[in-house]
Amino acid sequence: MISRIQPRNFLRSNGIQKSFSTSSVRSSEPKLSVAVEKVSLSRGLSMNKFEKDFLIYPEYNDTDDLKNIEGFTDVLRQTLEVATKAGDVEKAGCLTDDIKYALEKNQICSTFVPSDYEGLGMCRKDLAHIFQELSIDWNIFANVSTVYIASQLLILYGNEEQKTKYLPLIANGKCRPAITLANLKGNQEMLGECVSSTGSSMLLSVKDVPMLASENANLLFVFAKNKNHLTKSNGISCILVDTNNISSTGKLSFKREDSTGLKGTNVAMVSLESTIDSSLVLGDGDQGLEIIKELTCSGRFPLAAATIGHARRLLTKLSVIANRTPSSRDDNSFVASDSGAQYVATTLALNLYSLESSLFYLVGLLDEGIPMVADVENALIFKLTRDVLRNCVLATIELGGIRASSTKEQFEKDIRDISTILSLNGEGDIVESTAIATLSTWTTTSHKRITSTLRRLLSNEKTNADLKNPKLSHYIAEHAHPSLQLACQELEFSMSRLNTVISKMVSEQGKNLEQDYGSLEGMVNVLKNQMVMVAVISRASRSYAIGLRNADIELAWATTIYYRDLIGLNLRQCQIILVLFGSTLLY
Repeated sequence: MISRIQPRNFLRSNGIQKSFSTSSVRSSEPKLSVAVEKVSLSRGLSMNKFEKDFLIYPEYNDTDDLKNIEGFTDVLRQTLEVATKAGDVEKAGCLTDDIKYALEKNQICSTFVPSDYEGLGMCRKDLAHIFQELSIDWNIFANVSTVYIASQLLILYGNEEQKTKYLPLIANGKCRPAITLANLKGNQEMLGECVSSTGSSMLLSVKDVPMLASENANLLFVFAKNKNHLTKSNGISCILVDTNNISSTGKLSFKREDSTGLKGTNVAMVSLESTIDSSLVLGDGDQGLEIIKELTCSGRFPLAAATIGHARRLLTKLSVIANRTPSSRDDNSFVASDSGAQYVATTLALNLYSLESSLFYLVGLLDEGIPMVADVENALIFKLTRDVLRNCVLATIELGGIRASSTKEQFEKDIRDISTILSLNGEGDIVESTAIATLSTWTTTSHKRITSTLRRLLSNEKTNADLKNPKLSHYIAEHAHPSLQLACQELEFSMSRLNTVISKMVSEQGKNLEQDYGSLEGMVNVLKNQMVMVAVISRASRSYAIGLRNADIELAWATTIYYRDLIGLNLRQCQIILVLFGSTLLY
């Protein structure tokens, strides 16, 4: 029998949303007065600590809520299918009138805005369902996600005057934002300059900054170095530029860039010179770097949801093709019977299931109002998303055959759009930042430096013993389905091994570990696989406990992922890291 902990109270958040990133708690480090494993799942796993409440898969407590969002997305899907016609968006260079009408009819923009500001105030799980449908055309997703990111920045950093003015405009579809694309944290030469004077106005100058803009954008989110002659301070500010309020002597230009994909989306180089009122600074005057990070993190949740929707539709299309296309290997058989084709499709399906389980698991936890730090999980979800998008391209090429390169087919356009999306959402320093954030917490709470030579030798013996024969300490299997006992035990073994490997890494390299990309990447991959396993174990156990029709299938998939990720990939990653340090293998 499954031991189930009582579900936590589901909070609808009363229309007030917080972003799926570090800023939702205003801190990237858990407070040490609270046990780390209670506020950060991945950090706890890295230290071999686990809060059993995280094994409860968050869900809709009221079935009416689930039926409502399913009905909403059904209508949205049908209207978008009618409005979206092959090639029309690329020919027009923007969203067609039919698509705009479909989005307006379904009040998509208002779903991002809290009810206090004339919006629908939907929770994150609802928004995840919506974004799955928007990837029917990646241009639709790109345009709508710009509005979502803008609304999140205003909700988190805007003062009451800014929220009252712009959020209702976003909800009514009258505000068309443009957001900066460049990673300005690492490219400060791309920043504009803002000179504060003695009055309430500032002189803003921006030249050739890449932005993702809505059609006829009228609200720009611009980042600039704020030079204050009175305080002699130099900070980075985020400034709201309302194009309707640009002075008569001001200059604003959009130079659209021709991209490989997303030809219906306005990717432009923006230049601006104008006098701006100081009340339009978003957040505190020097919060620019924090807002840049929030801007990046806010876009990862909708991208993951859109990727899930796209991959589902792609698998459906490719399965039809594979079952109708004759095989080139055997007579009287189809591509679907080829082992290579089955492997490609299975890899995509497993990665899709992992991403879907992890995304809805995390957004569900955040919807419940749990005070958790989700920066590491945000980054891991982003890595999973990029993996699935790459698998989509590979599966299209392998299973679609010549159709994948035909300009008459949707596949060719999707490949170009995905390539552009991946280039606009690069990994950057995500491996280093994720690993260092985890290591920082680990060293603060767990690491004790050994100075005695004898203790160091004894410690090495204990390390080898812990790696070869890890012990159970959390008994996670008591709270999961009996068929997942081995998966739960192997998850604990993986946690124990990772904690031991991190201890060895930190002891031998110290701060130099920041430059060891191979070891950091291996650690991040192990963390990613562990997060996925927690999500799929809790999901499968939940499905069995409430008697879902596909419960047996979910249990089988969780077992498959356990064999592939925990026993296969995680063990191999730990072995590789140890070999880099000149240690022996685990077995």
